[in-house]
Parts: sequence; structure tokens; C-alpha cells
Amino acid sequence: MLYVNDRDIVIPGQLLAENERQGENCMKENSKIYSKIYGMAMTGNVIDVISLKGVYVPRRDDVVIGVITGVRGSACFVNINSPYEGVMISEKSNDFNHKPGESYVVGDTVSVIVMDVDEVKKTYVARAFKIFGGNFIKINPKRVPRVIGKNKSMLNLIKEKSKSRIIVGQNGVIWISDGNVEKAIEIINFVEDNAYKSGLTDKVSAMQ
Repeated sequence: MLYVNDRDIVIPGQLLAENERQGENCMKENSKIYSKIYGMAMTGNVIDVISLKGVYVPRRDDVVIGVITGVRGSACFVNINSPYEGVMISEKSNDFNHKPGESYVVGDTVSVIVMDVDEVKKTYVARAFKIFGGNFIKINPKRVPRVIGKNKSMLNLIKEKSKSRIIVGQNGVIWISDGNVEKAIEIINFVEDNAYKSGLTDKVSAMQ
């Protein structure tokens, strides 16, 4: 049984659910699940609470934007805006490259997918796609779900209003190109600053 809705803002000690699976930033007493922090409740297969502050912690299947910081043999090392470095190893994945045969050098900007995270948070990434040109901004990684929105609703709205191409990394790095880049940045910053407020989609829709 759920006592909160998906994306509700919750406070430490708040009862979230009963007889459900416990996720991140929650504590369980008997069958009841409580929030451990101030954040946003996520009610999927498990009950999670996403902190509205903090750093990016990699999770499997996340799409992130990073910069190649080292190339050693068949391995590339990627700064993914996290305390944990991303590692691309061709032997680790059949999808090492988005384009077969493409090579990388230090300084290349890439979009990658987190393929695996081990028990010590060693992060393996793959399906690298080089990014050229455009503009990059960084936001709080914990606000990324609001910038994307449910079923990408907020992201699609931002694209529609700015006519820009946008890639949002779960690590808080965002690439913007074409269209009205300034408008896209303005809206993204607005969403980040007001992520905890209700009616955000309507507010963005009303922006000129």
C-alpha cells in the first residue's frame, strides 16, 4: 500500500508505504517504509527517495555525458561528473562503440551508457557516441528527473519551445545545439530552481 504519490516531496521519517519493496534512502520497520531524507519519492517496482542535493552516483542503464581522460590499450577512461570514473573496455561489451572502428583520444566528449556498476562502484560504460559542437551546461544530477519529466514530457516541452536538440545526461551534464540555445538554458535553469514545486509543467508552458 502506498501513502505517497510518485514524485511527491517527502521529509525524513515520513511514512511512504507498507508491504512494498524498500529502495534507496528509505528505512523499513516491520512492514512499513519511511523516508530517511528530504527528497522526491519514486514509486516504481521499489520505493526510492531521490535526494534533491548531492552528487551523481552511477546506475546501470543511465545515459551520461563525459569526457575521455585517458586511453590505455583497449581501455578508455571517462570523466562522468562523478566521484566514480567510467571505464570503457572492449572486452566488457560487444557494444563498445556506437560506430564500429571509431577511436577516441583524450578530450573527446562522448555520450555513453552505464553497462555495469560493481560492488565498489567501479563503473563500466559502453556504446560511446562522440559529441561535436553545441553547448554544455551542468545541473544538479538530482534534478535531472524533473528536467526529463514523466515519459520525457518536460524534455519534449523544452525542445518544442526552444527548437533545440538536447541530450540530458543522468549525471547532470546537458548538451544543447541548434535552435534558441539561450531559451533552452533559461528553461532548464528554471526547472532546476523550481524542481520541488508543483504545477511546473504549466509554468514552463506559460513561459514566453
